[in-house]
Amino acid sequence: MQMDTREKKSILLVEDEMLVALLTKKNLENQNYIVKHSLTGEGAISLISEKPYDLVLMDINLGPGIDGIKTAQLIQEKYNVPIVFLSSHTESEIIQKVEETSSYGYIEKGSDFNVINTSIKMALKLYSANQKMEKSERRYKHLIDISPIPYALNDDQDRILFLNKSFLSTFGYSLEEIPTLSDWWPKAYPDESYRHWVASQWAERLEAAKKSQTPFEPLELKIICKDGSEKKVVCSATMFDEEADNIHLVILYDLTELKTKEDSTRRITQLLESTQKISKIGGWEIDLISETVFWTKEMHQIHETNPEAYTPTSIGITEFLNSESKEKFQSALHSAKTAGTGFDIELDACTAKGKQIALRLTCEVTRNQGLPIKLTGTTQDISEQRLKEQTIRKLLLEKDILLKEIHHRIKNNMNTISSLIILQADLVQEQKTKEILFEASSRLNSMMVLYDKLYISKNQNSVSLKTYLPALLLEAKDIFPSHQTIHLEIEIEDIELSPKYLSPIGIIYNELLTNSLKYAFNLKPSGRIKVTAIKKKDTIILSYADDGQGYSMENSSGFGLQLISLLVEQIRGRLELIQTQEHPTLVTITFDL
Repeated sequence: MQMDTREKKSILLVEDEMLVALLTKKNLENQNYIVKHSLTGEGAISLISEKPYDLVLMDINLGPGIDGIKTAQLIQEKYNVPIVFLSSHTESEIIQKVEETSSYGYIEKGSDFNVINTSIKMALKLYSANQKMEKSERRYKHLIDISPIPYALNDDQDRILFLNKSFLSTFGYSLEEIPTLSDWWPKAYPDESYRHWVASQWAERLEAAKKSQTPFEPLELKIICKDGSEKKVVCSATMFDEEADNIHLVILYDLTELKTKEDSTRRITQLLESTQKISKIGGWEIDLISETVFWTKEMHQIHETNPEAYTPTSIGITEFLNSESKEKFQSALHSAKTAGTGFDIELDACTAKGKQIALRLTCEVTRNQGLPIKLTGTTQDISEQRLKEQTIRKLLLEKDILLKEIHHRIKNNMNTISSLIILQADLVQEQKTKEILFEASSRLNSMMVLYDKLYISKNQNSVSLKTYLPALLLEAKDIFPSHQTIHLEIEIEDIELSPKYLSPIGIIYNELLTNSLKYAFNLKPSGRIKVTAIKKKDTIILSYADDGQGYSMENSSGFGLQLISLLVEQIRGRLELIQTQEHPTLVTITFDL
């Protein structure tokens, strides 16, 4: 047998429902994962600070502390780890918060474990791919920054946007010292007449390159460095015609090394062009003075036009838009031209080849003496994003319909199962087996009562204890033959609780009542059971008492007591057994909301 030599992945499971956590942990461990469990968000943060995990499987509702979304945000501030949410919430606002927090997935509680396991594997693969991509980006940026060729980025507004390390080492000036060309000119060209000549040559060649769409004509210059030395360089520039042609990559060559560095420059240029193409965002500019319009190559790709045959105009773009989008764009364009107001709008369009697409257009306005003179913008094809949004909305609607149908079927199925168990118990002769079946039916009944109350409740997020517990206790009591001789006193306040608390409370009371009816009154012809529930500020106090023969919880080791202890721990409560003369068995459970 060949051993699995793959490294085990570690998962931090954050789940406040103990039974759900135990089952999920067991299933994950069966899939060869190392699983650590935390009941609270605070505990999860503490655990992840002690050791790294490969993935976090996070519930959203975590009780009175911080919720799962806030916990995920706090974790992501310090640790780079994929987080997958596992929750029963399907509300759109919750889904939106999850999407803003995590990009690694959301699994609805109750999903088949194969779905959970597959989602975890996909999240781990996506995280690995993202890590590789980030590493590649860091290498790319590092490659540019350590290039031996000095280069800078600046725009038509005379701002210097970036200087690489070679620029600093060659000329001695940092970006803080020369944030604009107005700061650069006097330092690099202290002679005023020579400075004017350089400025005019730069402007002429740059304008010629833009108008003719030809490369910038190299310019030989003498630059005075920060230490006073003089460098003879050849200055060249490249326009970013894919994003915005007002950004220039300025390259400064030492004349003696010009030939040896041409290949490196070519590689950098090709790398920049490839980056522009991958972005798939077209750039455009409208000169309001000359009424000329410029499109980048990607703009033609988006609209499926031939750059050699199609000449864009400011109004011509409307031929690609439907009537509603046409009015929307013309209104935004008018405001930009007259009031200088930029815009960010979404439009529906049809390409030159008849393909239906969705577009996002953004625009910034350049002013001169307060008047708009140029519009610069981007166009992004958001068809895939729009389709995904529509798919999500459709899926959410389908989920609502399915949930209603599932609720109906679950109610019927639970009732059928309970009836089958009772019927089977009646047919069984062995008393121990009969008792086990009755107990199973009683536990199922506690959940069925809760579900029924939730289903008919206007607010399906909570039910009053005063409505839920009496119905549960009376139904559970009627299962036992001796129920007519046992008097049940119920004093419960009107306390609204969510299913998160109601489900474990129902099972706890069911276990206590079953235990009393089975064992407490064997030596008595009749008996009394008293159940109370009160609320003091944010504290709930539950009690259960009978006047039977009493028992010791410390000496009891049955499954029922283990289940009660687990459920009390789940609601973060305190369990106490008090024995008095009036009530040989008095159980109190206290917990905070």
